[in-house]
Amino acid sequence: MRTILGIATAILSGVLAIYVGLYLMFIRGIIQVVQSITPRVIASGIAIGIVRVIFASLVGWIIFMVGLAMVRIIVN
Repeated sequence: MRTILGIATAILSGVLAIYVGLYLMFIRGIIQVVQSITPRVIASGIAIGIVRVIFASLVGWIIFMVGLAMVRIIVN
């Protein structure tokens, strides 16, 4: 039972890391930069979008590593 729960947690953490890191941070960051440029320039929107794109992979890896740490706790 612990093994199944560990595998499910690992898969869930991987999916969550991809969703948050790739979609919410990276893709939505690019969309935010583009939307902040048209029809008028909004500097804070551009800055926040760029920061989201820069930290997208870091956030994804942190979420994935926390999930793997939880798997290690569950399985042991």
